[in-house]
Amino acid sequence: MPGLDSSATQAALAAMLARVTLAAKQVASKGALAVEAAGMALTAVRTGTLRRSWIMTGPEPLGLGFAAQTGPTTVYARRQELGFRGPDSLGRLFRWQGKPYVKPAVEEVTPVILAYAQSAYIAAIEG
Repeated sequence: MPGLDSSATQAALAAMLARVTLAAKQVASKGALAVEAAGMALTAVRTGTLRRSWIMTGPEPLGLGFAAQTGPTTVYARRQELGFRGPDSLGRLFRWQGKPYVKPAVEEVTPVILAYAQSAYIAAIEG
């Protein structure tokens, strides 16, 4: 096309790609931190160990974007979330009703993460 400088166009596209890549990394990180904060707030506290066990990993490259993970790391975290019925490894019988805190945290912050992602990507594309 007349009037277009291909080197300037390539430079502009490379700069936009760098901005979008940075935005993707920030969205993954801030999203995981938002889930972690909401999850910690919803965690039932007896001793505080379950709440303190939350960790975040990432963001790491995944496909064309980034991914970060967060969650509790104690051995009983899953039982706390989902409940547990039946004998444990020591033969004790349990009828533990779950007290969900991870899934509600994700559901609570998903709209906030999506709104942040939208604004971050629009800003990155517009420069």
